[in-house]
Amino acid sequence: MPRKPLLTALFTTAAFLLAGCPELIVGTNVSGEYTGSWSTTAEEGAEVETCPMAFELVHYPNANSIEDATLVTGYVTLDFSCFTILHSILRFQNIAVGEIPVEGYSLAGGTFLLRSRDLIGGCNGDLCISLILSGTAIDSDGDGRADTLSGDWTALFPFPASGSFSAELDAEPA
Repeated sequence: MPRKPLLTALFTTAAFLLAGCPELIVGTNVSGEYTGSWSTTAEEGAEVETCPMAFELVHYPNANSIEDATLVTGYVTLDFSCFTILHSILRFQNIAVGEIPVEGYSLAGGTFLLRSRDLIGGCNGDLCISLILSGTAIDSDGDGRADTLSGDWTALFPFPASGSFSAELDAEPA
């Protein structure tokens, strides 16, 4: 990226922060429990497989600092059993995947990014597995809380795997 547009973007962001406009950076509150499904990217001639998933997320958009106000933590639970190849790789490596701890950010416009750490607790030789979820949180009823999450996922194995996901809010936090 050319230097001048990058500096302009940085100064504009800083000006908004100094002017007390965190709503231009902080996204929709994504706290809550969501259920939905995730699917693989269709390869030519391959059938798209879809499996259940769930999110349990915590987000404090009214926190005192921008960093804390955009931070999202929680768990994503993926059911791998309907993905024959992925399920076989996980079983072969003796990797039990249930609730996957994730952390990331929710930004203006409902954009969010969540990422897991290495799922095998320290890369085993050349094998590292992590999950990245990016998408949009939609507040369809205008209450400031996300009602749906949707987007794309990427799993970084020794080979990349990817697909899409969507989930709806089941329960807001107490």
